[in-house]
Amino acid sequence: MSGFPGAEGVHNEVVKGGGRIYVAPGDYHMSLVRSSDGSKVLISLDQGPKRNSVRPAVDSLFESMAKIYGNASAVFVLTGMGEDGKIGAEAIKEVAGGVMIQDRESSVVWGMPGAIHQAQAFDLMGNLDQCAAVLKKLIA
Repeated sequence: MSGFPGAEGVHNEVVKGGGRIYVAPGDYHMSLVRSSDGSKVLISLDQGPKRNSVRPAVDSLFESMAKIYGNASAVFVLTGMGEDGKIGAEAIKEVAGGVMIQDRESSVVWGMPGAIHQAQAFDLMGNLDQCAAVLKKLIA
């Protein structure tokens, strides 16, 4: 829907700009780290303990984004079960980054966006088309 290329992240892959979308592979937490010389941002995958009873947990990714990108962080939380994403969204908001959640009406399960909504850790809320439109504006 966004029109941007996407793929599963690969361990130690350099994060590319230009609207590339990365998805955590099944059973791996994905986070971002700086290269040893600090010049690049890399994807880090691990099978550490489950968070919020899940792996991958988006909280790991969001927390690492907040540390690396600060107020340039922008995340979208779509339909999903449980509270995964709430702690990470709070971390993004603490550094003045942006958080958009999918609305209740268009969500199959409003657990993840609902937990963020309840915590008031979001800036915008909308359906999938509205989320895609905001993403396109951010990347343009």
